[in-house]
Amino acid sequence: MEITVEQRIPFGTHRESLTTSEDSIISSMPLMGSHWPVAILLVSYLVFVLEIGPKFMKNRKPYDLKLVMYLYNLGQVLSNLYFLSMVFRKRGLIPFLFQQSCSPSPLPDLDMRTFIFHISWFWLMTKISDLIDTVIFVLRKKQRQISFLHTYHHFSMVLSVWIYIKYVRGEQGVMIGIVNSMVHVVMYSYYFLSALGPSIQPYLWWKSHITKLQLLQFAILTVFYATLLVRCEISHVQKMYNWYAVSQGILFTVLFSNFYMKSYKSAKEAKNKISKD
Repeated sequence: MEITVEQRIPFGTHRESLTTSEDSIISSMPLMGSHWPVAILLVSYLVFVLEIGPKFMKNRKPYDLKLVMYLYNLGQVLSNLYFLSMVFRKRGLIPFLFQQSCSPSPLPDLDMRTFIFHISWFWLMTKISDLIDTVIFVLRKKQRQISFLHTYHHFSMVLSVWIYIKYVRGEQGVMIGIVNSMVHVVMYSYYFLSALGPSIQPYLWWKSHITKLQLLQFAILTVFYATLLVRCEISHVQKMYNWYAVSQGILFTVLFSNFYMKSYKSAKEAKNKISKD
């Protein structure tokens, strides 16, 4: 009788099926030994950007953080490019990701999986560094830009990636990192250029297309994970992760679409009305 993946890796024994060597590798990484460091980090983030930060800045002038913004945005571009370079320079990684995402081997290549753990951890660090973006908004008194979408997106990405590395470890999660890093290279390149001042603004006509690119990202990932759910034989925990990825993709599509309509469509309509008047 053929043994299916569901029989090999039932829900109750998913964690037990992970090898001791994998556990030790992941637990040895910074922030991965316990849930407390990342929990404290995320709670501190919310408390600062929603309560302490705004109160601290209430009677203060905005900080001039131009140099910090230059360096931060450039660093984000370079870190995401570095992640992508690690992915595409690793021979056989992309085929391995697709094969393991849909039909996991009972005895996968441990060396390849160890590499995946390390690049996934690096991607987690880029998501944590995204939180600095919100801190800069607070210190520049740009509280209007700290929307539910902005805060939830940053918060949920850190939490989701940490849980994925610690407990799920299915290769399908890396696909989010690849697509997301591509988008972030474009996005932070725009932020870096826009921080250079008014002289560069005429060349930044592609601002609205960044949101379109983000929407395309969510569409690609939602279809990818929905396809895995329908066509692939994977463990219950990986199915739960894929359902979560699909639900997040749909949620972010709705939130970013709403942001796009309010930010760009409404502004365009107002501009057309003024020109007619």
